[in-house]
Amino acid sequence: FRRADCRPREPSCSMESFVPSPPPGPALQSLTPAIINDYCCGAFSLVERDVGLLFPPAQASPALGVLEPPLRRAFRAREELINLKKVAYHLFMRAKASERSLSQLATFFRDDHLPLPPGATTWEPS
Repeated sequence: FRRADCRPREPSCSMESFVPSPPPGPALQSLTPAIINDYCCGAFSLVERDVGLLFPPAQASPALGVLEPPLRRAFRAREELINLKKVAYHLFMRAKASERSLSQLATFFRDDHLPLPPGATTWEPS
């Protein structure tokens, strides 16, 4: 039911009619680390649903008209920041693996690249 369909003085009007339908995807109470990324968030359709439940259609349309441009830009910026974070994490993990490989190679070949100083029997790092 929409809020506009329920009149306050009618006996059939109850608070259950104001409870929004759950977002698509798994129920919030059943979330696990394995499925947390599938939960619906950061979508303008959720804003449209909530505004439609809060206001009658005559008021919801102008409210959505005002909210839509900045919120769509904000959700798009959010998506781009999430993608940037994923790329930065991927680059960090690749650099970490490369650093480990270089460290191992430097340890393995450390005596081969510098001649020993005069009078020294072993090489010591500076």
